[in-house]
Amino acid sequence: MNNRVKLIPHYQDLKSFSNSFLYLTLLTASEYRSLMKIMIFIVDNLYQDSKRPNFIKNNKITEIYLKWNKMYLLSRKENYEESDITRLQESINEWAKLFIELFEEYLSSSSKLQFPKLHSWMFHICSSIREFGAINGYTTETYESLHKDYVKKPYKLTNKKEIEKQIMKIISILFCGVTLKYGAKMRANNKFHKRPIFSNIAVEMNPDEIFEYTSDNGVYFAQVLLITEIIMNYKEPMHLALVQWYDFKSSGLEPGLYNPVSPEYRG
Repeated sequence: MNNRVKLIPHYQDLKSFSNSFLYLTLLTASEYRSLMKIMIFIVDNLYQDSKRPNFIKNNKITEIYLKWNKMYLLSRKENYEESDITRLQESINEWAKLFIELFEEYLSSSSKLQFPKLHSWMFHICSSIREFGAINGYTTETYESLHKDYVKKPYKLTNKKEIEKQIMKIISILFCGVTLKYGAKMRANNKFHKRPIFSNIAVEMNPDEIFEYTSDNGVYFAQVLLITEIIMNYKEPMHLALVQWYDFKSSGLEPGLYNPVSPEYRG
């Protein structure tokens, strides 16, 4: 597998692993997604079949990767009709059935196939989509990506002494604020590692104005999905932001301090 990964040629928007992936001490979410794009070609005809009892044939390994990718792509949709949810549940059932069929003998003795993620995919994902909408908004991918920008990169800027204090100072310097109409404030930054970043913001306003969301002393947290400017004749430009509110708050931290759970939200 390692040799095959190294042979995958360069292609636009496809991460290459010219030194293989075994040298990586830690795989990020981005690298996992990149491996998903090529893994089916890595495992196809990877080994010769055997007539030993309970031997898993190579074409079955390829098939289960194919079913997983199909299921994963359906789960990444941003909007769902009932027909889409039905197709997703069908693809989940196909993948789960084959997964259990192939690996039950090898995994049942230790775990008895009691995997939380397997259970969640089979019985809860589709009902969650029906109730709350697309699952992209509450996966951990956002935080895994932001961990790289808000923890790893600042860590490299420290001298490795009193690391947490240095990271907190670096993070606090990177944030700036603008004052909006009606006294509201939006914290963001346009000079984070030489590139604009407005994906996550903190908005200060009267707690009574958005009563259905959780407030942290009058501060609400949101992810910016779209920023646009509307220009009308003889009127000032109107700036609008489409946001997705985060319905939680940090616990016991003063503004400006690093929160290990969600550092991007601390202004």
